Amino acid sequence: MALKSKTWYRTEFKAMAVAAGTIKLPTAGNYLNHSLQDKPSHRLNNVGSSHANALSLTKMYTTISQPMAEAIKKANSKGEKSVGYQSSIATTVGNVGLDFYLTYGKVT
Repeated sequence: MALKSKTWYRTEFKAMAVAAGTIKLPTAGNYLNHSLQDKPSHRLNNVGSSHANALSLTKMYTTISQPMAEAIKKANSKGEKSVGYQSSIATTVGNVGLDFYLTYGKVT
């Protein structure tokens, strides 16, 4: 089977991006639509944005951030100026939800 044109694929994926928003996958649809440009700009989600706030409520984020915050609090109570902390967890549908998982894929 011969490959179809770039325009054809973009049209198909654009339809998927629009449909994603109707089935509770707005972030994945938005990012997919953004990616369909030849040179898409970088995406930036500032602290306090609805995207950043939603991501901060996921199990993946809290699994990393809560122990890190506890380590910082403990170091501060001892008068330390820095703290070492290392943790890694991969995204799954269970710890970030389907929308963020489809947006970012498997990220560690």
